Amino acid sequence: MTRTRSILAANPSFQNEIEASFWSNLQLGVERYGWSLLLHSARRIEPEDNRIVLPARLAQLPRFFAELPYGEYAQLPEWLSYETFQLIVAWEHRRWQITRVDNSVAGGLLKLAWHVDRVFECVRPAVCLTSNKIDHGCYLFYLAAQHYGSAYRFIERSPFSSFLIEKQGMFAESEVHEIMAEAAPAVTKERVRIGKAAVKELKRDAEGFREQARLRADDLAWLRKLARPLILFPLDNTLWTGWAQHNHPQGDADYPSDFRDVRETIVKVAELVGRHGGTVLLKKHPSDVEVYFDSLDDMPKNVVTIENGLNELLDLCDGCVTFLTKTAFPAICRGVPTAVVSTNTIASCGLGFAFSNKDELEKAIASICGLRERRIHHTAEELDRLHAFLGWLAGEFYIDMDDPVNHAKRNILSLAYELVTLDEFTEPLEPAQLAVDEWARIRETMGRMSLGVWENVYA
Repeated sequence: MTRTRSILAANPSFQNEIEASFWSNLQLGVERYGWSLLLHSARRIEPEDNRIVLPARLAQLPRFFAELPYGEYAQLPEWLSYETFQLIVAWEHRRWQITRVDNSVAGGLLKLAWHVDRVFECVRPAVCLTSNKIDHGCYLFYLAAQHYGSAYRFIERSPFSSFLIEKQGMFAESEVHEIMAEAAPAVTKERVRIGKAAVKELKRDAEGFREQARLRADDLAWLRKLARPLILFPLDNTLWTGWAQHNHPQGDADYPSDFRDVRETIVKVAELVGRHGGTVLLKKHPSDVEVYFDSLDDMPKNVVTIENGLNELLDLCDGCVTFLTKTAFPAICRGVPTAVVSTNTIASCGLGFAFSNKDELEKAIASICGLRERRIHHTAEELDRLHAFLGWLAGEFYIDMDDPVNHAKRNILSLAYELVTLDEFTEPLEPAQLAVDEWARIRETMGRMSLGVWENVYA
């Protein structure tokens, strides 16, 4: 199939001004080269000609697609297996905390899958972008892109006020691990300068894009009375990383087999910290709706749960245990003794206590709890290595949002050029206008829902 000069972004986030600016500037960038950027969203964003906006809930899609002939028969598109279909249905029930089987979820997924198939078959995008391979708003597009031969790129917010783009993913699949294994970035004045600025920002604000409420003074006073060492354990957004579902392929890729069960991992960390008389400060991700313990009595006695105040918790704790969370970055930059899973990007710099199995985790926690001081004072050589690593990430690997004349070698304009000149394009591409015309036809056949009258189906 000959593809068009179009880039299809699946479910891009417009949560804040930085993200909105990223997508609008990327659109302007690719249009300079005669390409089009098309956004397929299941979020509350303003409808425009290059956007298709659907409800977020699968259970609402049968009504949304009521007049369209999607999924009239029970078969699935050939790129979607029955096992993956069931995995997404189960995920959707957990996401919205649907306690009884809702058959409209499966019905909505069937219709959405055929809609995605139609988009790829008609629009024929040369490139597909997603921010994960978990929720249906992204996962279906990733699978269809593989089937139809569209080049794929993973795009997501970085630990800084910037974006990362990878060929497959941001953890075990990240190119950073391969690059660092071959040779760490050389220590240069420019990288150190940028790295120091990154460290300063991470020390100032560990929350990044997602601002959290501060802890109250009485909460902090209570936490200070708990048995030390205090080990902060900030959980990942487990549904969106594949950790929550035991059989999710993304979870299998990113998490070592010893830690595939979230509850068992929490219990193990509590046991290891308990050997040293300490307390685990368990902090769930702000978007995490999973329930790991039925009651307080069901939870290990040396575990307390905290909802907010990441910056204060990092200042308070004596150590930190991290898996894929970006919290590992500010923790290490602040000198917090940090155990970090080997698939986390920052594990590549070698300054955390990296682990990939239970034995290594045990040694990491023992090392942290055995330190005489609450903070690690890195040597000049270690600081140079950290600054060069972060400077390379921020200035050369991640996509900077600053003006192109600033320090960044990769910015929105250079990203636009990268995407329209990928090595995967081995055949001539057809004009972008063909994709735009097909996109308009799809929006037209979807009727008034796709044109913005979607508030009622979000209720």
